[in-house]
Amino acid sequence: MRGGAVPSLARWRRSLPPLSPSTPVGARADGPGRLAVLGLLCFSCTSGQIGGEVGHADPTTLETLGTCDVSREVGISEDDLSEDAVDAPFDLAALIDELDGFHVASTWAWGETLGERSMIEPPPGSSALEIDIRYVPGSTRLIEREPADLAADAGAAGAPATDSANQCAPLWAFDAEVAVRTENGAIDDTFVVVFVAHSAHLATAAFDLTPGDFSGTFELDADDDGESDLGDTRFALAWADGRLSGQLTAQVESGDETSVGSLEVARFPKDGCSYGYDLPADSTLIARAEAALSELALFDLTWPDGTVTELSLLHDFGPSCLAPSSTPPILAVDLTTAAESADGGIDGIWELTASVGFDTGDQAVFVELMRRDPASFEPGQFAAETGITGIPVGSDLAATFILQLSDTPSDAEPAQGSLSVLESRPASCDMTPEEPTDGGGVAPGCAGDELFEIGTATLRSAR
Repeated sequence: MRGGAVPSLARWRRSLPPLSPSTPVGARADGPGRLAVLGLLCFSCTSGQIGGEVGHADPTTLETLGTCDVSREVGISEDDLSEDAVDAPFDLAALIDELDGFHVASTWAWGETLGERSMIEPPPGSSALEIDIRYVPGSTRLIEREPADLAADAGAAGAPATDSANQCAPLWAFDAEVAVRTENGAIDDTFVVVFVAHSAHLATAAFDLTPGDFSGTFELDADDDGESDLGDTRFALAWADGRLSGQLTAQVESGDETSVGSLEVARFPKDGCSYGYDLPADSTLIARAEAALSELALFDLTWPDGTVTELSLLHDFGPSCLAPSSTPPILAVDLTTAAESADGGIDGIWELTASVGFDTGDQAVFVELMRRDPASFEPGQFAAETGITGIPVGSDLAATFILQLSDTPSDAEPAQGSLSVLESRPASCDMTPEEPTDGGGVAPGCAGDELFEIGTATLRSAR
């Protein structure tokens, strides 16, 4: 793609790739998760400065909250790094040492999630890739930030208020040369990019891939519907506790630029986290998260009629993912759990997910466990699929259940939660037309099926 325009590529342009400070995930998030966004400039073979422009959503997350402006950058000398003179809440020098010389050989899924009308070169398929990272000496700096003036940016008196200053805490950043080589030839070049060090466990970077600015055969065409255009193509990297993962996304805009979305072009590792960052199997955070979840094993379960039985949960742990830019860390953990009650009212296998939050000392401070997919089961299949018979459901109705458990490992209070069973029933529909009030009639309508709770059992750990 070096040299010359790429035919039929719709509006590629360079912009500011972002990185996002912390937010909770899972049930602890306050409403839709909210993230502050800091834009960082791609430096492909140029000297590095961090821009203060903001506005693009982090391609590894789904939500955004407000923005932060970069107010000042303060350079940090190599001597200060070696003498621990940096007032960071973690060992910044040790993190840089971890990344300097870091090498990863992985496999990424290339173009496998694109629609049939999207044209990509090289063709879709798994491909090996290698990435080497080299720290640029003398590039470390402190980024001071302040809440952006959203009202001024929006040009409207009714713009929402800015976030508090603690949402825009200082960040530490440094430049690194990132060499990317892919077996399928899509990318074969070295980029100078900015890494932001969020904590001892996480450093992230993001940079644009602009046609003609790098070596490789990567090309991507917009859908041939005439209604959408391709914008920036952005490569986001995350080093999480010793493991590197990444995602390549393309921004998609409607023809009138009223809506913006993104396409996943590629990701590595191939079967890695779809939300958050991949951790190595020997991560201390994973071991501590699994230890905290293992404590959620034995409960007193009270059925809706007041009878009490013992419920045991035996967990088989799946992948763990570090939540995007969470400080202190929050892990999302998948579990397959065998659930069995002493009275036989529960005997099944459940697919669950958990959020485990840590303090600055990497000790688990909250655990929340819930059902991974609350979708309903077909009529007559609920008991067989869930193993729940203690709350009976009608054989002619679809049904589902919701499980929620919460615990604070550091206190003496027991973990508590609930198991609710819900039936899907047709919504009540008024088939009698309303009386016309202005010469016209109102046709009756129906909202479709609705979920009705038919029983909730409470859980309290027996510890």
